[in-house]
Amino acid sequence: MIKLIGAALIVFSGGFFGYIKLAEMRSHTRILDAFALSLDVIKNEICERQTALPKIFETLSTKKPEALGDFYAKCSEAINNGELLHEVWSRQVLLLPLSENEKSALMPLSDVLGKFDPARQAASLLIARQSLEAHILQSKEKENRSGKNLLGLGISMGAMVAIILM
Repeated sequence: MIKLIGAALIVFSGGFFGYIKLAEMRSHTRILDAFALSLDVIKNEICERQTALPKIFETLSTKKPEALGDFYAKCSEAINNGELLHEVWSRQVLLLPLSENEKSALMPLSDVLGKFDPARQAASLLIARQSLEAHILQSKEKENRSGKNLLGLGISMGAMVAIILM
């Protein structure tokens, strides 16, 4: 009986490992989605209300997920401490939990934000948003394609280990 309970726990832990990997994939997609939405907020604030970037970043620093809020909080803090937006943005983008291709969609904004007229900034933000949308679609497709496989693989590996140990 104890062997059977142990085997069930091993199978469960394998399935849980698959679930954790799926949750990581979903978290990544949520970060991309939240970042894309934050670019819309920046664009609207710059074009419609002509709000200063440090104030926009300060507002966005309270948003979820944490990676996004931390990004904007550090940008706002560094700008308020006299650092150049170009350097701050580039440094903080490199620290994001994103792939290199996803980071490359955001890097050009460091050359535009706060330097040009609102129309040009809006155009650059729109380009970055569209690029992020493509990455979001890829991430969701990967999540749908690989998610069930990860769960199945985790349960299968747990079952194999349980069979070997019995």
